[in-house]
Amino acid sequence: MTSYKHILKILLINIIFVSCSSKQIIRNPNSTCNYYLSSNYKIIDNTTLNEIELFLKQESHIVDKLAHATQVRLQTNEVGQPILTGKVVILIHGLFLSPAQMINQQSEAYRLGYNVINLRLKGHFEKDKGALDLVTAEDWIIQVNLAFMLAKKMGDQISLVGHSTGGLLVTYLTLQNPDVIDRVILLAPALKINRIKKFEAYFLSILKISSAKLQNYFLFRTNRPKSALAAWQVIRLSEMLDVLNKKKLQVLSGELITIIDLKKDEMIDTEFNRNLFNSLYHDQATNGVNYIEIPEGMGLTHADINFNTKTKGFATYVGPAISEALSYEVLNRIPNSKLNCN
Repeated sequence: MTSYKHILKILLINIIFVSCSSKQIIRNPNSTCNYYLSSNYKIIDNTTLNEIELFLKQESHIVDKLAHATQVRLQTNEVGQPILTGKVVILIHGLFLSPAQMINQQSEAYRLGYNVINLRLKGHFEKDKGALDLVTAEDWIIQVNLAFMLAKKMGDQISLVGHSTGGLLVTYLTLQNPDVIDRVILLAPALKINRIKKFEAYFLSILKISSAKLQNYFLFRTNRPKSALAAWQVIRLSEMLDVLNKKKLQVLSGELITIIDLKKDEMIDTEFNRNLFNSLYHDQATNGVNYIEIPEGMGLTHADINFNTKTKGFATYVGPAISEALSYEVLNRIPNSKLNCN
């Protein structure tokens, strides 16, 4: 009887976790090597699996569509059991977006042998359409801390990928846990908002204009759910975390950081990002900082820098940079005996 329960448990876990593919072995199309981890890795304990399962069930009741819900993908051994890995990555999307916009990074990280948490920030794409108006910066801080605690139960080293608001939260997590973080990828991080956008967010939030009435405002001209109050929370978040404090950011000098910005961004102050990291890291190669600036005319905007795969900018800059950053020393940290290579 116990064995039947165990088999059912494994089947249930695989159904929940594998969102992009039903295959348990993820093949690298450009290589004969499968990033397939052997049973030498420890099995993730049932307590952690139950915790993840419960969380995902709760998500399914909150979001309007499952495509926007938090996703967790776990590497498995040859008998389908979820396993601990040397690498875990947390993906955090930007304001008014969802895990659906981080799906490329999710697939690439999983292909490279990571266990993956693709986190949906509270208030986004929920059945309650007013949720975005009620969310606070403190809610997001609590949420990413909980995700970080869960990630530590899924593997040894934690990497972080964040877009815009997600990049701000990733910077916060890195500052809080500098000794634990392995890799950091910031996609147009919202460390400082464009002055015009900041004023617009402040003005509309003071007026408490409902989310449904924002369609015609420049900052919110998108077909996605939006909220001036939520936008103001991003600005509050930056001020609360004091991520602009250069003395604080110096702790990142020992990390391996990739920053990808647009040369001209309609939402954030990319000049500030560039000057900040240049001032902190005079010798970027030595400090492990890779700053990539995408020139104009590449077909990318702030909102789609991390997922618009059809553009020249993504194919030339974003995609390759993310793949290289995630794969940095990954294979060197996984013993060859634990890889199934031809």
